[in-house]
Amino acid sequence: MVRGLYTAWTGLRNEEKRMDVVTNNMANADTTGYKKVDVTSQSFDRQLAVKIDDPTIGPNIKQGIGGVNLGVTYYDMSQGNFRQTEDQYNLALSGSGFFTISTTDKSGTTTTRYTRDGDFTVTRDGYLVTKDGDYVLAEGGNRIQIPNANLV
Repeated sequence: MVRGLYTAWTGLRNEEKRMDVVTNNMANADTTGYKKVDVTSQSFDRQLAVKIDDPTIGPNIKQGIGGVNLGVTYYDMSQGNFRQTEDQYNLALSGSGFFTISTTDKSGTTTTRYTRDGDFTVTRDGYLVTKDGDYVLAEGGNRIQIPNANLV
């Protein structure tokens, strides 16, 4: 009986994780630059076939306890669709790569981050920034300043 409950629990846990991933994907479907997330899973017999001779695995795996092994969560990094806009500071990347931005948290710590969201604007000083006001960086790590920009 306990073995059957364990098997059912692993299946439920796996489906709960998959539903979390699907819900997150649906909630972010219209987010510019969002990359779809997916999750893998393996049935116990496949997991056992791979790990049967692994000395680091404890004896429980070899006793035939069934169930589903929740795999890894990964991002689908395939190219998204392009959309034409009238804003000259909306940019898109074709192929691989990311925009580099500089973010500063509430404590004043500056961090370099990467995004595919190219919905930018220009500050009064002519610096290219994200919707959140984070500076877009050039290849050398300097802020991008656009001379004679149409200031917003």
